[in-house]
Amino acid sequence: MWTGRGGDYCDTEVFRAECSDGQVVMTQEARYGRMQLGRCVEIDLGYIGCQRDVLDIVDRRCSGLRVCEMRIPDAELESTRACIKELKTYLQVSYRCVTRESSYIGRYTRLRAAEGGRRRPRP
Repeated sequence: MWTGRGGDYCDTEVFRAECSDGQVVMTQEARYGRMQLGRCVEIDLGYIGCQRDVLDIVDRRCSGLRVCEMRIPDAELESTRACIKELKTYLQVSYRCVTRESSYIGRYTRLRAAEGGRRRPRP
């Protein structure tokens, strides 16, 4: 797992990112699928490793907010499905809380953390 907050969110669970007052979520990485055996996927069935990078989706829905939630399964994440639909998939996500220095400028979101934030286009 990556540095920061987050973890694995299985079928029927809720990913909830929450930061303190004056801070907002900055999504670092997000994958959806059957990345590895563990709490969410207990049996291989020959489909371990099927996954999609869903950072753009989670970033759009969570980054810049103080609190966000995503219930798994999520229709938008499901539409990216890399695994056969009969198998359960899960969300693996990492985020950190950063101080908001600016919010929305044109089509770009705005987080510039002192430790080196990033700027990503917002659809």
